[in-house]
Amino acid sequence: MRNAPRRFLSVFFVLAVATVAPGAVLADAADMLRLSLRGVEVRYHDGDAGIARQAGLALQASRDDAEDRLGIRFGDAPVLVILAHGRDEYEAAGTSKVPEWSLAVALPSRRAVVVDAAQVVPNTANDLRPVIAHELAHLALAQVEVESRRRFPLWFHEGVAVTFSGVAPLRGDRSRFRIAAAQGALIPFDDLENRFPEDPGDADLAYLQSEAFVAWLYRTESRAVVATIIATVREGANFDEAFERTVGAPRAAMEKKWAASHRKRLPWLRIAWEVTTLLGVMAAGTIVAFLIVRIRNRRQHKRWRDEERMWTVVEEDDENQDEEGENP
Repeated sequence: MRNAPRRFLSVFFVLAVATVAPGAVLADAADMLRLSLRGVEVRYHDGDAGIARQAGLALQASRDDAEDRLGIRFGDAPVLVILAHGRDEYEAAGTSKVPEWSLAVALPSRRAVVVDAAQVVPNTANDLRPVIAHELAHLALAQVEVESRRRFPLWFHEGVAVTFSGVAPLRGDRSRFRIAAAQGALIPFDDLENRFPEDPGDADLAYLQSEAFVAWLYRTESRAVVATIIATVREGANFDEAFERTVGAPRAAMEKKWAASHRKRLPWLRIAWEVTTLLGVMAAGTIVAFLIVRIRNRRQHKRWRDEERMWTVVEEDDENQDEEGENP
C-alpha cells in the first residue's frame, strides 16, 4: 500500500491491538493540554486549541451517532482524541505499523484516536470530521469485539467505517472497481477477513468493494441491517451466523447476488471490455500471423534468389562451353 497516490480518509485501523504500543508517552506528555467535553477528551499541544475544539465536537457527534446508527454505547468512560504535532509524535502512537500515508489511527486498547494534526486540512480528503467519524466506527466495533470475544472481518470494519463517516474513500479510482465488478473479478471477501492485499491497486479495490457491499446492504435490506448484525454478534454469534440471521441468507450467497447486480447494471462496460479484449487478441493473432508469413516469404525469396543465382551460374557455364566448342 505504499506509494498510494492519495490518502484514504483515516486510512488505518489497528486490528492487532496486543502488538501495538498505546502511545503512552505521547498521550501523557506533561506539555499536552486537555479539553474535556461530554463523553470525550482531547489532548493537544499549545497552539492547537482551535483544532482541539473541532476534534472534540466531531468526536462527540460521532459518539452520539454510533449509539444511534450502530447501536453501540461507550459507557461512562470518555473517548480520547490525541492530536499529535508532527509526524514523529504521530508515528510514536502506533510504532512501525502506522503506514507513511496514514492520517489517523484507532487504538482500541486506549479507546483513543490519534490524529496527525499537522496534516489536517478542512474541506479536503484530510478533513478532520469524517476522519474522526471513521476511526470512531472502528473503536465502536472493536468494543463489541472485546465484549463478545468475537471478531468482525476486516472488510466489514472498513465498509462500516466508510459508510458511517459519510465520505467515500479517495485512495482509489472507482473505475477499477467498476471494471472488476463488470468482469466478475472482485476479490472474494473470504480473502479479506484479516488483511488487505499489499499491492496498492488491489488494496484500493478491497477498500472500494468493502464500502460498496455495506452500502448495498443498507439499500437492499434496511437502515438497521448493520446495527442488527452487530447486536447479534454481541449476543454471542459469530459474524457469518449473525449475518445470516439478520439478512436471511448466507453471506456468501449475498456476496454473489451483490456482485451479479453490478454485472447486470453495467453490461455495456463488460461488453466493452470483452470486445476490447477480443479485438486485442485478434490484433495480436493478426500480428503473429503476419510475422510468420513475412518470415516464410523472406525464406522463400532467399531460396528463389539462391536458385536464380545457381541457374545463372549454370547458364553462364553452358554458354562458355558453347563458345569453346565453336572456337577450337
